[in-house]
Amino acid sequence: MISGDLVIGLLDTSQQFSDTTTAERLRDITLAWTRYGYQEELLEANDIDVLLHHAAMTDARYCFIIPHGYLLYERWRIDGETQRTDFFAALRAWTAEQRFLAASPCFNSEPADLTHHHCALIDLDAYRSLGMPAWESIREAGYEAGWPTLPLDDEILRFTSDLGANDAAVRAAMVPFFGSGIRDYAPQTSDGQLTADQRQLLSVIHTQTQHARSGVFLWNIESYDDIQQPPDGFVGPVSSLYSVAAGFKPNRILQTHGFDANSRVVFFDYSRPALAVRQHLVTHWDGWDFPQMVRELFARFPAPDVFYQLWNEVTPDQVTDADLQRMWQRELDRWGGATAFADHWDRYRSLKHEFVACDLLSQQQPLLDAMQDASGSIIWWSNAFFTMYGNWLYTVPDRHAAYEHWIGELAARNPRLFLLGSDDNNTCVNAIQADEYNARLQQTEFSSLRVNRFHRTEIRM
Repeated sequence: MISGDLVIGLLDTSQQFSDTTTAERLRDITLAWTRYGYQEELLEANDIDVLLHHAAMTDARYCFIIPHGYLLYERWRIDGETQRTDFFAALRAWTAEQRFLAASPCFNSEPADLTHHHCALIDLDAYRSLGMPAWESIREAGYEAGWPTLPLDDEILRFTSDLGANDAAVRAAMVPFFGSGIRDYAPQTSDGQLTADQRQLLSVIHTQTQHARSGVFLWNIESYDDIQQPPDGFVGPVSSLYSVAAGFKPNRILQTHGFDANSRVVFFDYSRPALAVRQHLVTHWDGWDFPQMVRELFARFPAPDVFYQLWNEVTPDQVTDADLQRMWQRELDRWGGATAFADHWDRYRSLKHEFVACDLLSQQQPLLDAMQDASGSIIWWSNAFFTMYGNWLYTVPDRHAAYEHWIGELAARNPRLFLLGSDDNNTCVNAIQADEYNARLQQTEFSSLRVNRFHRTEIRM
């Protein structure tokens, strides 16, 4: 059962693609970018009427249909009071003010252009009330019943990208850059056949695949809601915390779960600069005035050798003091103020630290070798199995195989280990131990369309 206000349907258009490799990669891209903000079951069919009929069987109010070859654009921002302004926020705002049966770019013209595949938004309450009319006659059905069909709002469309869903030549221009071919993409001199949407995506992916392995996250994008309380069965203090070297979430885990002088911290990352920056902070920073320390880090670990993952795709030389202060104040608010954080940091710095370079998608062994079978152990891998880097360079089956191997190895080394992160489908994993999670995972048939809710708290990854 799909719950909530929205169900998303993937329109399988692979029959119009000239080769299976292109079809599979475009489906992977559409699916992956949808999963950044949508953690419900996805529908998929090669006929829009079949999709709508399946959607009407759910309790969702709206259905958004996205053909293979489109994607929902994702970007980290600090606009207003939230860190993200995205497709889903735009969709909520627009539907709150509109009465319609269906909205799509195909309704921009008269008569409607239903011969091409476009994104479409359908009010399922209206669709059900009209007896689920066929897509080809939906405009007429809506007109007769007083339900308008509208162009899809530009504010929503700006968070979608068309990678060639309806144009074979446009799709072909992207093919050389799939997978490891992205390394050959030159943003300033690329093939003129590429569209603006394609260039926008490829530029972001090129940056990530070229620099993610030297990337540094000074702050966490993801929420702390999943770590505010220890899970049932956890008995502190933390014996070992295994954590990606990103932001202050590992510190918050220690604080909320309890730690003492014998607690051990093992940082792991595929980015050696991330490990170096973290080690520098532990050694040289006193826990006060992080904005000033950030400026010191920019100087000591300069770009472009170090790739700082920052909001709005800004670079260190573009970061304003005001934004640094805003980000730091948000962090301090989570801790109850500067003194509370500094007191924690003073205790934390004295703990035993280890730093392990490893890539969880391709080289897990260095971290596995550092693991101990002890109660009170926690691991946080964030979204290591669902990043732009991994989603572009690895296929869905390859990422899933790496993830299953990872979980199996964790369960073998420490069955009592408490897990925190997201799976290869970007679904939260928390408040569960390795042996139980591994057993449940093995009993569940994998589908990239479904989600496994093996967690207590759901956050957006």
